Amino acid sequence: MKRRLDPSSIALPVIVGATILIPVFILMLLKIDRGMGEFGLTHYYFTYDSEFLRRAFIGEALRLTNFPMSNMSVSLLYSTVVALYLVALATAVAVIFERTQIFYKALLLAFIIYCPGVGLHFSYSGFGYLDIFHVLLSGLGLIAISSLGFTGAIIFSMFLTAIGLLIHESGLLVLVPVLIAAISLKFPQRFGFIQAIAFFAGATVLTTIIWHYGGVDKLSFDEHMLSLKATADDPNEIVRSAVIVHFRDLAENVGLLLPRTNSWYWWQHIKFIVLASPFLFLIGRYAISLNAHYIQENNRAGGVLLIFAIVSPLALYILGHDFFRWWSIVMNNFFLLLLFGCASSSVVQANLITALTKGRSLVIFAIGLGALSGGIASHVSFSIHTSPVGMFLRQVQPLF
Repeated sequence: MKRRLDPSSIALPVIVGATILIPVFILMLLKIDRGMGEFGLTHYYFTYDSEFLRRAFIGEALRLTNFPMSNMSVSLLYSTVVALYLVALATAVAVIFERTQIFYKALLLAFIIYCPGVGLHFSYSGFGYLDIFHVLLSGLGLIAISSLGFTGAIIFSMFLTAIGLLIHESGLLVLVPVLIAAISLKFPQRFGFIQAIAFFAGATVLTTIIWHYGGVDKLSFDEHMLSLKATADDPNEIVRSAVIVHFRDLAENVGLLLPRTNSWYWWQHIKFIVLASPFLFLIGRYAISLNAHYIQENNRAGGVLLIFAIVSPLALYILGHDFFRWWSIVMNNFFLLLLFGCASSSVVQANLITALTKGRSLVIFAIGLGALSGGIASHVSFSIHTSPVGMFLRQVQPLF
C-alpha cells in the first residue's frame, strides 16, 4: 500500500522549508537586479536559425516561442528554473522523509541548500550557466526511472541524454552518468557494467557528432558575432569569449588550461578546500557508505556506477577551466542520487538519518559555514563579494 501524506502534517514542513529557501531566493532577487553576466547570457542567444550549432538548444526553444530576449527576461527565466529545482529538492525531502522528525528533515534540507555548490551557487555566484538545466534533467530522469519499467527507463533516459547533449556537450559527464547509475541501482539484474558501457559509448558518439557538426561553417567569426548582436537587446552583452566555442576544437580547449595553473588558481583551490571541507568530508563519507550498502546488496555495478556518477564531472578539468562549476555538479549529483537511494530503500534512508543524528554537530557547522561563505562560482571558488556576509556589508555601508 502506498503511503499517503497526512494534510495536517504538511503545514510545519512547508513553513520550515520556506524559512530555509527564502534567504536563497532573496539573494537571487538581488542577482536579477544586477543582471546576468555576459558570458552566460550570450549562450541564450545561440539558435539554429542559420545552421545547427552546439549549445543552441535552449536559445532555439526561446526563439521558437518568441521569448522576449533581454538580460532581465532571461534572468527571470533562469531564476524560475532555479526556484523550480530548489523547491523540488525541498519537496523530495519532505515526501521521502515524511515519518522523520522535523528537525532532521530541516537539517538535511539546509545541508543540501546551503552546500556551496547548490542553492547559493545557482541563485547567485553561478547565476546564468546552463548547468541548472542538466541537474534539472537529472532530477527528472531519477523520478522517471523510479516510476517506469526497465524499457521505459532506458528509452526516457536516451531521450533526456539527447536533450542534455544538445543543451551542452558537458552533459556526457554531468547528466549521462547519473542516469546510468540510477538505472543500474533500480534494475541490477538487467543493467550492469556491460550495459552501462554500451549506453555511455552511444552517448559519446552522439556528443562527438554534435561537437563535430555544431561549429559555424557558413559565417566568419566576425559575421557570426554581428548576427548574434543583431538579435540582442544590448549588443554589448554578446561576448567573444562565449561565441568562440563555435570555432574552437577540443585541442584548443585543453590548450587554454595551461595558463590556468598559476598561483592564483592554486589559491582559489586552497580556499575551496578549506571553506568547503566540512561538506566535502560529509559527502565523501556518505557516498562511501552508500557504495558499501549497494555492494553488500550484491549490486556491485550499481555501487561503482554511483561513485562514477558523483565524480565524473571532475573529468571536465582537462577540457574547461570553470573548475568550481564542475565541483558544483559533483555536489548536486551526490544529493540527487542520495535522495534517489533514500526513496528506493528504507535501509538507505535509516542509515542517513542515523548518520545525521551522530554527526549533527558537524552538519550544523557546515551549514553555518556555507551560509556565511556563500556559493562557489566558476573560476573563483569563494569570494567576499559573493558571500552573504559581503553582500550584507555592502547594503549597510551607505548607512554609515
